[in-house]
Amino acid sequence: TGGETSVLALAAQLQRCAGTAVPVRHAPPRPGEIARSALAVDKARALLGWTPSTTLADGLAATVRHFAATRRPEGA
Repeated sequence: TGGETSVLALAAQLQRCAGTAVPVRHAPPRPGEIARSALAVDKARALLGWTPSTTLADGLAATVRHFAATRRPEGA
């Protein structure tokens, strides 16, 4: 998206897309884990003419639909 999204906001959006309300569990950072990360689209825009065309909400919804459609039954 070219914008920063917190892990908590990402979890909330994913839960909305999946229609669930799973409690979020907090844990200490893992060794080597980065605190913040965001994609800067400026270089892709300048060199390739590319800009993000899917919102985070739409991309997550499509991902949830894909996994729901291709999910194997438990024990399979």
